[in-house]
Amino acid sequence: MRKNRKQISIVLTLCLCCCLIASQVIAAPESADTDAAPADKTSNPSMQDVRNEVQNTMNEMVTIMGTIMSGMATGMQEGAEKAQAQLDGADGTRLVANKKDLAALLHVSVLKSEEQEKGAWRVTLAIKNTNDFPVRLVNLTRKQSVLMLDADGFAHEPIRRKESPRTLTIAARAAVKAAFDFVGLEAKPGVIRLFDADIPVQ
Repeated sequence: MRKNRKQISIVLTLCLCCCLIASQVIAAPESADTDAAPADKTSNPSMQDVRNEVQNTMNEMVTIMGTIMSGMATGMQEGAEKAQAQLDGADGTRLVANKKDLAALLHVSVLKSEEQEKGAWRVTLAIKNTNDFPVRLVNLTRKQSVLMLDADGFAHEPIRRKESPRTLTIAARAAVKAAFDFVGLEAKPGVIRLFDADIPVQ
């Protein structure tokens, strides 16, 4: 999506530059015609020919730009539809966004917990799918979808990064690792809360 927006910006900038150049040629002062010697009968037709050529070129550019923009719009729409299909499960994948579905479709355990520095912990989950179909965790970046409760019961949200995935797909009969970073802990990790399901930290 960001790439498409960047391409559109570049095309629009180029188109604007071409339009400005063409407008300068078309709007050339009429004095350029009148300053020529009266005996030069070809000066006015030559200027008109240039203007006609510029106008034809601009018409072609508008057509080309329209085609490019249409293609980009189509690509963006297809990308949006594909992304939505992944989110709503239209591609045949079962979705998990609550405690009940999590318990029914997946087995989650803490693979390891590591203190990166004082008060900062990284907890890695092992998420196993024993079904014959893929399962997708959705809304992972939604507030309180993932929480760390330390040994004293205080809750901490994971650090959000640009690359933090909104969804996580586990293939049929497979497992994946998912790491979450937490900071500001004054006590050791107690449990990871995923969609309100508590997973003890070893």
